[in-house]
This record gives sequence, structure tokens and C-alpha cells, in this order.
Amino acid sequence: MPGRLYRSSVEFGLWLETVYGSNTRRLSEVWKKLSTILSLNSSGVSRRSCRESYTLPFPAGLCLPIKTVALHFHSEETCPDRILLAGKNADRDLLLTLFEVLNRDLSTRFLPEDNLPRESAQGLRAKENPPLCAVIGASHMKRIIPFLEATGTEVIDMTRPGWVASAKNVSDLSQSLTVDPLPSHCVVCLDLLSNSVYKFKQVDDSLSLSCKINNKWHMLGEVVTIPDDGVSDVFRRTMPVLNALKSHQKIVVPPIPRYVFGGCCDDTSHCTNTTNSDHPTSMITAHSRLRNTVKKHMIGTLSKNFRILDLLGSITPTGQTSNKQHLEALRHCTSSDNVHLTDEGYKLIAASIMAELETMQTDATVKPALGNMPRTRDWNGFISTAGVGGTVRHTLLKTASVSKTKTNRTQMMPYFRR
Repeated sequence: MPGRLYRSSVEFGLWLETVYGSNTRRLSEVWKKLSTILSLNSSGVSRRSCRESYTLPFPAGLCLPIKTVALHFHSEETCPDRILLAGKNADRDLLLTLFEVLNRDLSTRFLPEDNLPRESAQGLRAKENPPLCAVIGASHMKRIIPFLEATGTEVIDMTRPGWVASAKNVSDLSQSLTVDPLPSHCVVCLDLLSNSVYKFKQVDDSLSLSCKINNKWHMLGEVVTIPDDGVSDVFRRTMPVLNALKSHQKIVVPPIPRYVFGGCCDDTSHCTNTTNSDHPTSMITAHSRLRNTVKKHMIGTLSKNFRILDLLGSITPTGQTSNKQHLEALRHCTSSDNVHLTDEGYKLIAASIMAELETMQTDATVKPALGNMPRTRDWNGFISTAGVGGTVRHTLLKTASVSKTKTNRTQMMPYFRR
């Protein structure tokens, strides 16, 4: 490197000390360290017979308008001919000095409250191990993430706007989960159906997904939800994803209702049935059907570690369960495009997901004591009283009568023979 670099670094360091000497954001320690390293690696330096004096203009500050100030320098040595490249130890010392100054000065300047002592240490320990949640889905799930992160939850964002359950998308997602698997303690929150279950009816009564016109998605006919066999077909396509997540706890978000209170645009030939008086109620009924179908298929995959989110219950005040009350709550949370929700709606869904996360963590860590077993069990989203305390076969084996033969041999009942 040219030897002039050493002199320039010294001049710049002196300017920092002169102009920003009282500023906590100065980096004078870094420039001192840099000058020391450059001095040790310089060659061709000789002592002058007389001291050299010179003056250079430097900015008086960084505020507009910029004014200059004259700084006077004195040198008793010549400028080095060249500077050898620094070794690894020198680079390490320089970087350590830089990081120490940044950590101390910038945090002191911008985050002074973080340097104050805390009275309660237990309150901080609760956040040392925040829950880990992977979010999979399209734009709905993407908009939930900020509200999950606001609660302290660590989120792995695997969302993709416009994601549908096509063969390529499912293959890419399942391959990503297989090549780079999620941590075993990660809870997966996923919605694989929202962009696949709402379609419009064409002239020949066939169903089609929304089409993009002028950078906006449109429904060119009557809006309908796909029948149960269509949901089954979507589940068959997404099985590779569910198989990749078989060992993880899952929160399944059912499709969020869309086009309930209006269409995709002002064109009356689009979403033609949204003006019908019974359309909102029929869409809520269709949502309940879709949720039950999703639950049935999740049970059919033999998954035991999942929960189906009560979407309408998340946005509806406690105690209100009628369709009319659900519609009123949904109207308040639906955005102007009739597809997405408002921030308040996504915030309520995130709160419901957090409640499920806490329940899952409690179920995983708290084991009931012997003799104090629960009377009911949560089985795949249902509350069940069957099977508590042992299976039917186990009960039959305990209570089976045993008959003694004349030869004093024990003989089991015929239906227990192998």
C-alpha cells in the first residue's frame, strides 16, 4: 500500500479528536489502533533534520451548511515509502477495537436505558427461551408474523405471497423442509388451502381460480367454495409437506373467509352472487364446512400433534357464537379488498395462535401426577372421555374371568386365545 495512507490516517485521527472530542460517537480509538498498526508495518521512514509544518482544511462539522476549519500539522519524520499488508493478528486487533467502540459508544448514546440495572431478574428470564414458530402459507400468514414477533415469539418465515397447492410449490416446500429440517421444538403454523378453495363458476359450470388482470386478482363469475372432494384432492397434493412435518406440533389455520361482503372490484359481472342477501351467511356456513373437512383430513393423516385454529372464534368476542355475531365481527375486521383482514383482525388471530402455543408448551412440560389423571382428554381438537385410564382391551384383560380345571391348570377365556 502507498505510504501516504499512513499520514492520511494520522491526519484524519487528529481531526476526529479535535472536532468530535466530546462526542460519544467518535471512533478515535479505532484510528489510533489503525495508525499504530500502519506504523509497525511501514518502511522507508527517516527522521527529518528540521520539523515540517503544514496546514490542511477540514470540515468544521457535518451539519449544513458545511464550513471548513484549518488544522495545523507538524511532522519530524518523512512519509513512509510503502506499507506492508497487516497480518491476521493486526486485523483481529483492529476489528476487536472497532467492535468494542461501536458496542460501548453507540449503545451508550442511543440505548442508555439498556445500561441501567434491573431490579427484577426473574422477569427477564421468562424471555430467555421464547417460543419458536415456523409460519407457512401465503399473504394471510405473512401479515400475521409481525404480531407474533411483537409478543416475543421467534418466527421462521416460510411464507410466499400467492402460494397455492400446486405440484411444483408443494415439491419445493417439502424439499426445503427435508433438506433443511426445522428444529424439533419448533411449532409449525400453516395454512395450505386459502388460495385454493375459493373459485368462481364459469359458463360451463366448471370452477376456476381467480385470474390476474391489470395486476389485480379477479373472480369472473359467481364465487363458490370447492366441495369436500376438492378439499380431499388438495390434501392429497399437500401430503409431502405434512409428512415432512409429521414429528412437529402443528397449528392448522383454516381458510380465511373472503368475498363475504363484496366482490373483487366494481365490475358487476365479477363476483355476481355477492349482492345476494343470503350470501354472507352462506359463506360463513361454507367456512364451517371447510374447517370440519380440514379437521377430518388431518385426523385421517394419523397426525396426533395438531390443533385446528378456531378462526371465527378468534375474531369474535367471547360468548358470541351465532352466525350473525360472527358476521358482525368479520365485517369489522375485513379490509377493503374483501380478501385480506385489517391489522386488528390479524392481531386477534395472532393472539389466538399464541394461546395455542402456550397450551402446547404446557401440555409438553406438565405431566399429571399418578392418581390425579384428567377425566377428559384433548384428542385431535375434540374433548373426549373415552380411553382415559386405559384401553378397552386393557380393561377386559384385567377383569377377565379365569376358570380352574380339575387338573388345577389356568385357562383363559376363548376370545383371548391366540
